Amino acid sequence: MPLVLLVGQPLRDRRDCAGALLELARSRGVDAMVIDDALLGCQPADVVDAIGTLRTRLRQTVVQYLSPSRLVIVDHTNHTKSFRYELHCVAKEKRTSNCTVTCTLGPPLTPERYLELGLPGLSYEKYVDVCLRFEPLLAGVKADQPSFGPDQLEAVLDYAYGGKRAQTQGIQKASSSSPGPMTEVSRTVPSSLRADPSALTLSVIETIFAIQAASALSDASLQVREGLRLSLPHRSISMGELHRLRHDFLRSRGGKGEGEDVGAAFCEHLEAALHLTCQGRCRRS
Repeated sequence: MPLVLLVGQPLRDRRDCAGALLELARSRGVDAMVIDDALLGCQPADVVDAIGTLRTRLRQTVVQYLSPSRLVIVDHTNHTKSFRYELHCVAKEKRTSNCTVTCTLGPPLTPERYLELGLPGLSYEKYVDVCLRFEPLLAGVKADQPSFGPDQLEAVLDYAYGGKRAQTQGIQKASSSSPGPMTEVSRTVPSSLRADPSALTLSVIETIFAIQAASALSDASLQVREGLRLSLPHRSISMGELHRLRHDFLRSRGGKGEGEDVGAAFCEHLEAALHLTCQGRCRRS
């Protein structure tokens, strides 16, 4: 299961997002937990007055609870790139993936609104200081990707389950003689799914999820069927974007096409939209 970092301003939708994701995970039978102020035993002002101590405590708590079998949601200080990277490294050490959920990152609340909702012990000036310290997520930084929106919590869990299934089924190393960042990874879509367009396309994007979760890997591909292979880029692809492309593709095709034709057509769809590379018999006659 991955480490999920909720990135957003205080007093916005971050806490609601944490609660909704926790409830959704438990409804699926997932072992999940939230790390927040209450669990850490800290006060809102600590994010300014004792940030070093707070981050040490937060990192230790993530190390304590994170495991491949548990989904850990961090509803806390994830507003700087350096600390997001530190937690990303913890996830790698624990052999889990990580992802982010981008909650509201807008400007600080007005003084009047803050007085209505204000955090105990945190002055308005310190609240503004926290908001202004936020550093945006970067598409090319592994610690920040894949990233989801607060309306894509189902996709977050699909990503988590995709990674777990890939681990149990096994990701085959095509070149075990050259370990490290240039190791090539290949996985084949199960033949039993190829007659069902919905199952086939979902399996394809779950495979991409799993490969992206193995963040040290740079050369990866998936075989949709014999003679048809899709090579993935050396960058993270947004999970939300993949789900959107899948839904667009299924909507445009309706119920037409046999399994293998659907596989070729979906590869073409991803190739055109994401500038991927299709190898083999990708073009339909």
